[in-house]
Amino acid sequence: MRPLKLSLQAFGPYAGRQVLDFRQLRDNRLLLIHGPTGGGKTTLLDAISFALYGESSGGDRAVENLRSDHAGAEHQTQVELDFRVGERRYRVRRTPRQQRPRLRGEGTVTEQPTAKLWTLNEGDAEGELLAAKSTDVAKAIEDILGFRGEQFRQVILLPQGQFRRLLLADSRDREQILARLFDTHRFRRIEEVLKERAGQLRRVIEELRRHQETLLKSWECGDRQALEVCHRTTAEGIARLEPALGELKVAEGRAREALVEAQGVEKRFATLKACRLEAARLEGQM
Repeated sequence: MRPLKLSLQAFGPYAGRQVLDFRQLRDNRLLLIHGPTGGGKTTLLDAISFALYGESSGGDRAVENLRSDHAGAEHQTQVELDFRVGERRYRVRRTPRQQRPRLRGEGTVTEQPTAKLWTLNEGDAEGELLAAKSTDVAKAIEDILGFRGEQFRQVILLPQGQFRRLLLADSRDREQILARLFDTHRFRRIEEVLKERAGQLRRVIEELRRHQETLLKSWECGDRQALEVCHRTTAEGIARLEPALGELKVAEGRAREALVEAQGVEKRFATLKACRLEAARLEGQM
């Protein structure tokens, strides 16, 4: 995420409207915010965090307390941030819950917080309205940046005194932050595929093991070594019987030839018997 322009009004120590155009930095990637204590350095981080997520950068300052004490009642507290992610540009605008003078009579009225998120077209013209409610804007920002508000403050803004929060976060939170930061979902998918394939291989091995046990039981062998001994003994027995098997095959061939010859003789006897019966029938008719 690259900030392009930050506009804030009646926010923190800034009573009027202040605009920071980060585009003037061009390709420079380093920006130093310096100034005396209380000069409003952290307020700029608060403004960025508030614009994106509706929360201060430290997470310990209520956004209702971020309104400038020096601003006139006619000035509405508002923050607007233009930023870029990849080739797409966005604009988000927020106002916190705040008091304003009544339009008629005396006293004040409470304005509820507002938030809107647009895409930006050429010439910084507002394009498609992506979200128009505070929670919807925060969810859309989370989808665009890939960070929740707390993760964004821990990893991106790193406000004063908060850097160690990332180092001291528990392993689960740190894993989620680093996974989003380094885009490890591809490696997680590879891990899941490998686990799935390992599970398939384990199931195949288990099936082969059960099949092996079935074979061992059918051969009445206690283990694989015993089966190999049985196989070797059987092979030796087959080798010893092969000469006799050859003689039996020769005898079988001769027997088949004799069977064919006998079947031919049987057919001739059947024909002869039929002829005798026919001759007897003809003699009886004479």
